[in-house]
Amino acid sequence: ADLLYLMISISDNTATNHLIRTAGMDRINTTMKELGMLDSRLSRFMLGRLAVQGELENLATANDYARITHAIVTCKAAQSASCHAMLDLLSLQQNNHRIGRYVPKDPQFRWGSKNGTNPGIAHDVGFISSPSGTLVLAIFVQGVVEEVEGEQIIADIAAAAIHDAFPSICGTAGLRNDQE
Repeated sequence: ADLLYLMISISDNTATNHLIRTAGMDRINTTMKELGMLDSRLSRFMLGRLAVQGELENLATANDYARITHAIVTCKAAQSASCHAMLDLLSLQQNNHRIGRYVPKDPQFRWGSKNGTNPGIAHDVGFISSPSGTLVLAIFVQGVVEEVEGEQIIADIAAAAIHDAFPSICGTAGLRNDQE
């Protein structure tokens, strides 16, 4: 449980790599394919850098990650109790500078995500729930000079999606919870 928490909440590569060793890279890739993630592949451990010559790179597509997040939200990825546990874990995300940045600070909203960063790359995959429904987001940004730039792009896209998905709740007052 501690390793899962560290992997999700702070994107800890050491915890992630321990879990990869425990589960097995081949089993992880098989499960990903079984769950419909056909264009993504775990090819190496997380090293905090892009692959160097002679190494395979991990491949991830926003569509695959949106698909698996939707399967978790709708309890189709596993048994209902397991999917709810996954959503609870995603809700422990500590980096609120991406998808969570502009989620209204209102108890009727719940969000969770898993982010990642490499040089020039930032991404976040998650969900935002409200009484009006649940929004699934997978935002991958490449070509950014600074991580903070990628985080702001992700946050702005998420804010637009929140406003479009929940207009009756959000209204026109804006979503910037960082301005309080």
